[in-house]
Parts: sequence; structure tokens; C-alpha cells
Amino acid sequence: MGRVPIDISVDAVFAKMVTRKRGGYCFEHNTLLSTALQALGFAVTKREARVRYMLRNVLLPRTHGVLTVALEGKEWLCDVGFGGEGLIYPVDLSIIETEQPQHAWRFRIMEEGPLRVLQTWKPAQSAPADSDATATAATATAADGSWMDQLALLPGEVYAVDWEMASYFTSTHPDSIFRRIVAVQLAGITSRKILRGNSYIEITKDGETVKPVNSREECLELLRTHFTLDMPADTVLCAWPATAMAASQ
Repeated sequence: MGRVPIDISVDAVFAKMVTRKRGGYCFEHNTLLSTALQALGFAVTKREARVRYMLRNVLLPRTHGVLTVALEGKEWLCDVGFGGEGLIYPVDLSIIETEQPQHAWRFRIMEEGPLRVLQTWKPAQSAPADSDATATAATATAADGSWMDQLALLPGEVYAVDWEMASYFTSTHPDSIFRRIVAVQLAGITSRKILRGNSYIEITKDGETVKPVNSREECLELLRTHFTLDMPADTVLCAWPATAMAASQ
């Protein structure tokens, strides 16, 4: 939520997300997290990943910014910018094929050549129709649900300029999902809240519920009450309710 192209410098992100209480996406959230962790003395590395979630045999560009942190001889994946179904805590990248639960949610890391693939467990009642999205997701399926690829972490460090280039594409290219759909998400310990287009989705360990959002005013109120965002009355929701990115003056 903001003007495009999005400025992901630390000062700009702090002013937008902390001072103005607006939303942000992966490069913004993880820029703030990286700055805070480095200030506390942690060894932080910027990384890039390809999002795979809910996709069928589609290779997306490396436009998801994440972090890894080196601590006590281990490397931890840290990502506060994936969205409603993302991580709550870091996961240990050295633990392969073993579940790393986080409250009501289940995650694991899989090896795929040089890639480290983060998977999430989708119960059968909430697994999407294309749950065989990728090869690794299809390898572990049970009657009560299936493991689904969330992202593929690429090897090697990247730098601020690499995130800037990826963020520019993500916030400006007409084919970017963030230019085509209103998308707001909040990860929680017991529930996940997602606004996608004109649908509001809440996910718990028991499944998910979907409710329509019928007007611009209803959407703004939802953002204030369910996502704790400061949404002025004159906020512009581009092409509402058609697919577009939320923006504000």
C-alpha cells in the first residue's frame, strides 16, 4: 500500500509502516527486520526466493526477499513478509524433511538440489484444487491433507541493490500480482487473515471461511479493524473491486 515504485529504503519503510501504520510487502517488512536484527548484533544475510505457493508448474522470478541469520553454527530462515500463511518464527535450514511446528501451523524444509524449499501443511478441507503445484509438494500427500511448497530459497547472498531491482519489478510491472489484486494478509498464532480481491478469508487449524467484501467502504473498515491499518477516508483503492493494487494519496 503506497505510491509506486515503492521506496524500500529504511527511512521510507519506517515512516510508512511504523509512523503512518500502513501495510507493506516482503521487501519492506524484511528490510525493517534486517535493520533491527543487525542493530542487535545478529549476522544477517539478504536472500531471494521464488514463490511457489498455489501455483501449478509455473516458474516465477526471484522476487521474494527473505533473510537468513547465522546463529550458533546454524542458518535460520527468517521471513516476516510472505503473508497470511507465512512463518511465525524462523526455521532451521539444517533440519531437512522433519516438521518444524509453529503453534497451529506446520512447516518443513526440503532439499531440491541447491535450493531449500519451505513447505507448509494444508489440511484437506482447505487444500486448493491445484495442490500438486510442484514436484516436491506432490511427494507427501495424505488423506487429511498435503504438504505444499511455499517458496524456494535460492543459494547465495544478495544485496540492497538486488532487492531494489526486484521490488521495482514487483511494484510496477503490469503482470505483477500486486498490480492486479488488492492483497492484504496477517499471520497469527491461531488464525490467518487474508483479504484477496473482494474476498476476506480466515484460516484456522480447522479449515477456512470465506466472506465477500461488497464495497469500498466495507473494505476500508475491514483493513482498520481486522488488520490494524490506518486507512484514511480518502484512501484510493485502485479499480475497486476489480483486480488492482491498493494505493493511497
